[in-house]
Amino acid sequence: MSAHAKLSASSSHRWINCPASIRMEQNYPNSSSIYAQEGTCAHALADFILCGGDGASHIGKELEGFTVSKDMFNHVNNYVDYVKQLGGSQFYEVRVDFSNIVPEGFGTSDVITIVGDTLHVIDLKYGQGERVEAFENTQGLLYAIGALNDYGYIYDIDNIVIHIYQPRINNYSSWELTTIELQSFSTMIELAAKKALSNDAECNPSEKACKFCRAKAECKALHDYSIGIISAEFDDLTNPDVIDENEIRRIMDNKKLINGWLDAIESHISDKLKLGEHFDGYKLVNGRSTRKWIDNEDNVSTKLSEFLSEDDIFKRSMISPAQAEKILGKKNLFEINDLIIKSEGSPTLAKDDDARKSISEKITDLFE
Repeated sequence: MSAHAKLSASSSHRWINCPASIRMEQNYPNSSSIYAQEGTCAHALADFILCGGDGASHIGKELEGFTVSKDMFNHVNNYVDYVKQLGGSQFYEVRVDFSNIVPEGFGTSDVITIVGDTLHVIDLKYGQGERVEAFENTQGLLYAIGALNDYGYIYDIDNIVIHIYQPRINNYSSWELTTIELQSFSTMIELAAKKALSNDAECNPSEKACKFCRAKAECKALHDYSIGIISAEFDDLTNPDVIDENEIRRIMDNKKLINGWLDAIESHISDKLKLGEHFDGYKLVNGRSTRKWIDNEDNVSTKLSEFLSEDDIFKRSMISPAQAEKILGKKNLFEINDLIIKSEGSPTLAKDDDARKSISEKITDLFE
């Protein structure tokens, strides 16, 4: 396995935060998913349109093993507009080399744009499961370092802007830094790369590092960390039978990490059993079944009409504002804006550093 495969830009958030993850994952095969295939398709479509192709011609057709939907075309087309409005000298699907700080390190940046003395690194994120931010985004930083290595001799670059374009959850962010500041991050990443490739690299469990780590089900460090949080004891408990708010807060702060660990263990056991291996104490069984019509809808409705009226057979409901927006498109949505109201979301728990405003009233007062 090459050093690049070990220390890729896309997994940099993991090996920077947990150096031992490189060693831990080496015996676990890379597995693709339908979401990864969808993302590959969206990126291929974006590159095709950016290079002058007619993206609409791909709707309903397969690209990179995935069918392009109208929604995908609309999202990608908006991304292309975002890229084009930046202007400057633009380069698409650019191979960048950052091996000066990461051994054999290189990658492919979606878009590199140079406007005046500013280098823009633009990353399309088509997934919607995890919000990705531009601020201190290590993948973007590595691409910026590589782009500066390749283009710094041609252009006089003083500033860097990293862009994240994540259309399916309306997440668009950018982060600007100087080339001097980029050098500081470069030094930090270089040290992290050396640690990750060393024989004594340490595990450092965290929500960010462990989320997509393939080894987390069997990771002893994550096990000890999670169990330590759940079973921690305090000497100054007023009531020895009840944990205090400090411990409850600590558990809640690590909820995603602990849940992710438990889910990984469940998947690990299931995968072994699906492969025909034995796992003491567990077995695979059929889940809850659901009923559905055995024939096509026309035949079913014809038969049901012998006993039921059409109103009983078919249920009709008005489309939602979101569904109307998909049909009309955002440009025409203003025609029905006065028909739409946006209600307050239900009260939900968030940490103190969340950007949303705190609900100061008592919940009981809100319901009154």
